[in-house]
Amino acid sequence: MIASSLVVTTAPAQAQAVLPCGPGQFLNAFLALSNGCQDGDKIYVGNSSLTTAGAAFRDLGALGIDFMPNPTGDVHRFAYTRFGGLGYSGSPYTLAYKVSIAPGSGAAFSQVTLGSDVPAGTAGIKVTKDIYTGDWSGTPLATLTSTDGSMGGPFNVPGGITELFILDTVTYLNTAAQFTSFTNTFKQTPVPEPSALLGLGLLGLGGLISKTRRRG
Repeated sequence: MIASSLVVTTAPAQAQAVLPCGPGQFLNAFLALSNGCQDGDKIYVGNSSLTTAGAAFRDLGALGIDFMPNPTGDVHRFAYTRFGGLGYSGSPYTLAYKVSIAPGSGAAFSQVTLGSDVPAGTAGIKVTKDIYTGDWSGTPLATLTSTDGSMGGPFNVPGGITELFILDTVTYLNTAAQFTSFTNTFKQTPVPEPSALLGLGLLGLGGLISKTRRRG
């Protein structure tokens, strides 16, 4: 008698889809997305452990994530906007996330800038943006600084980078200081149009045919 063997097979695990970035979602909702969210060809994933805890920062801060198409390279924005003030005693406040270009896009990061909005009469806000590759450890590629609404950057990203790790830090320099928002702007290299790629291919093919004829 031959004993039959039972072979159990399991279906491969399905990768969880990345949700679209909702308009005006609060920071706590963004941090709860294990796979982050996608806007255009950018995928944003929050790091809750490196981001300041507490309802004042997470529940009363909304994110604005959008992009503007541009023939010289699309411009993507990640903004944190306050609904109500924050206390000086809780400073500094940090927000950590990863931003990457979706597979198949063909683009790469080219520039990063930082800006902040500080109401009149509430000066004393310094926002820094540490830009890393690989993870949030080690020495950052660059640190941008925006003081009382000034512009930080642009930082020219080394060629070919498609993933950045960001650590934004807001520091209150006095008790009267307040800020309304800070904005991270990412510019990318332009993606060649399909017609341009086809033209390059035909140009290369034409050159090859020409060389073949000359050899013949």
